[in-house]
Amino acid sequence: MSTDNKKRILFLVTLPPPIHGSNLVNLYVTQNKELEDKYTTKILPLRYASSFEDIGKFQPVKLYRFILLIFRLISLLFRFRPDLVYFVPMVTGLCFYRECLFVILIRMFRTKIIFHLHGKGVKEKIKNPVLKFLYTWFFYNQFIILLSPLLFDDIREVAIKSRISYLPNGIDIGVKNNKRHRIESDRPFKILFLSNLVPTKGPTDLIEACKILKEKNSLFQLYFVGTPSSKDFGWEKLDRLIRLYGLDKQTHYLGPKYGNQKDDILCDSDVLVFPTVKDCFPLVILEAMAFGLPVISTYEGAIPEIVDDGVTGYLVPPKNPERIAEKLLDLINNPETRIRMGEAAKKKFEQHYTLNQFNSKLIGVIDAITRDSF
Repeated sequence: MSTDNKKRILFLVTLPPPIHGSNLVNLYVTQNKELEDKYTTKILPLRYASSFEDIGKFQPVKLYRFILLIFRLISLLFRFRPDLVYFVPMVTGLCFYRECLFVILIRMFRTKIIFHLHGKGVKEKIKNPVLKFLYTWFFYNQFIILLSPLLFDDIREVAIKSRISYLPNGIDIGVKNNKRHRIESDRPFKILFLSNLVPTKGPTDLIEACKILKEKNSLFQLYFVGTPSSKDFGWEKLDRLIRLYGLDKQTHYLGPKYGNQKDDILCDSDVLVFPTVKDCFPLVILEAMAFGLPVISTYEGAIPEIVDDGVTGYLVPPKNPERIAEKLLDLINNPETRIRMGEAAKKKFEQHYTLNQFNSKLIGVIDAITRDSF
């Protein structure tokens, strides 16, 4: 296809650092070689926070960066003249008002927008009629990519259903994803929590569940891997609770791990426990499935689409340490169940959630939008 005939797409996305789920998926999108071949593309990286701790905090440097981004966006809209802007917005909090300014500029140039939503919370916000009007304007006549049909209800009242596409996340897993299935009676059961240490990810619920396991004299080791979210909620706060419950000999904090180090931890674990109370489509669950781990998580966001309860893991209500402990005991006492679930999890990952599948589906979604719109 000649360059003159290609549609032009501007990617307006946040990219690592810091590393978290949506940033990583945005990186996959912008590195999609087939997109580069089929379309003329440019990327405007939206970099505000330099570390995970900076996310959500007001800092003068962020205002400076935002002003620079406004001028860069105006320049690209003038000079590049995109047919589409692929935009991954924050849809709640003060950040949403910042995104509204970007949308105003894009619409001034009569450019169509594809919103790829990685967050939720709109349904709660639109109880305010003023905010409902603002969200309706924000999404009006634009295209939206959702991670799952389970997330449609969040924007049902402010979006046009016929303009919504569904695209589950996918991840890149290297060759070191061969889970070592084993049954070893002399080895403690290894429980893994792999996520940034954020209260909404449920680390305290997992500690409460392990307290119950200890009371039942179960043999286990608990591993926390991730970056503290802030000074107010760091490892020290969790460690105090761990010591209070007498779990300090069974609990290990390994800090943030990446690459081969993280692969080794996944290979050596028996289950991932991710008791989140606020998530859409957690990539950590896909990572665990790729390594043949059963997953214990919650009925939150698109997780019931990813984890088949009783098949690839277990689902429990949010904020329910007792149910987490119950499911952990089942896997500890029935290693054959753990292995069967891990094999089913890996098979489902390979069928639905690889990076190649994500890239192909993304191309299909964008092709359909451009075919129907121009």
